[in-house]
Amino acid sequence: MDRRTGGVFGTVASIIAALLILYVLINIYNRGLDNIFSTPTIYVMAGLIVSGVFALIGYWHYTLEARWRMRNISPIALTIGALGVVLGYLYGPMLGGSLIVLAYVIELFVGIRLYEDFKSTSPTGARLFLIGVVVFMVFLPVILVAQEAALVSAIGDIVKIAGLLVVLRALME
Repeated sequence: MDRRTGGVFGTVASIIAALLILYVLINIYNRGLDNIFSTPTIYVMAGLIVSGVFALIGYWHYTLEARWRMRNISPIALTIGALGVVLGYLYGPMLGGSLIVLAYVIELFVGIRLYEDFKSTSPTGARLFLIGVVVFMVFLPVILVAQEAALVSAIGDIVKIAGLLVVLRALME
């Protein structure tokens, strides 16, 4: 897989993941954190983990700045996130949610470097991506104590999706 194809593959997988995240955030906002580990949402979160693996595979070929972090840190974050989904289902939303937040905090270190790679493809898309990630991440831990924060985090996710779409368009030109 060449760099451009890896970028397209990783970005499409990231868009799918972001749409699944948006579903989960809206679900938290509407139904509360206690219902987040219900069976239908567990399937969505499992799909999120799978799409994260596909994004990781694509970005391995695309990234220059984030390559080391992508190969060494992202698998740890994905594993912690998957563990959070399973333990959340078994033991409740606080344990599972806390592990999922931890996974996203770890993944943030990769996302910041990925932003550098996106800048070389589309500076506008990269800025939207970074702004969306920051808004999403600032409010993600707050969701554990105030489900209303899911709405603000969802707005960040939508901005991130817009950035990814701009990057994808630039990759496909």
